[in-house]
Amino acid sequence: MSHVSDINSAYQKLNARANTLYEFVILYHNYIYAHHTYENEHFNMMEIHTLTYIEDSPGITATELAKIWHKSKSAISQVIKN
Repeated sequence: MSHVSDINSAYQKLNARANTLYEFVILYHNYIYAHHTYENEHFNMMEIHTLTYIEDSPGITATELAKIWHKSKSAISQVIKN
């Protein structure tokens, strides 16, 4: 019986950690996609990070950015267009 109890206890601990991690991921996602004001312009963090990456990597293509950011090429092109 104690073996089952040990497994149950371990599961509860891991499940609590997984829930905490899940909550963090949701909060972080909401934060990076929320609009923020930078010098009177409204951008989300994903847009800012993409533009910063472009500035730091002259000549990088939308296709390369799409691979790096795990986004579609059209999503990256939309960020650049905006």
